[in-house]
Amino acid sequence: LTLNGGGGGTGETIHWYTGSCGGTAVGSGNGLSVSPTATTTYYGRYEDGAPCSYNSACATVTVTVIPQPEITSITLSGTDVVLVWTSLSGVNYQVQWTADLTVPITWTDLSGGPFTGSPTATATDSSGLGAQRFYQISVVCP
Repeated sequence: LTLNGGGGGTGETIHWYTGSCGGTAVGSGNGLSVSPTATTTYYGRYEDGAPCSYNSACATVTVTVIPQPEITSITLSGTDVVLVWTSLSGVNYQVQWTADLTVPITWTDLSGGPFTGSPTATATDSSGLGAQRFYQISVVCP
């Protein structure tokens, strides 16, 4: 988390909070690294202790956590493999496949992506059933 402008005078330190400005302290300083497990709003302000006792207005930043998609079904439709997974509205997903799990694994994008949908998304692998394939689904960041 980085706070620009609004203070930074001698003796002032940036303090970060959740819940509200001055709420639960999560750290101090610019470039604070956070790893929330759920979408979280952070409040940051410059603070200067005694004798000045100065606090700037709070700035906010929201870190949005997008959950990992979960495959809910894999079915066969003729010679096609149809994958369905949990998804969020407005989020793009990429489906990749590999036939070999030997490290390093080489993943290939499934054609037709990125895929979207809500509350589920669907992708179809029309390559036929000639070989065993493993799939992974990931969020495509904008």
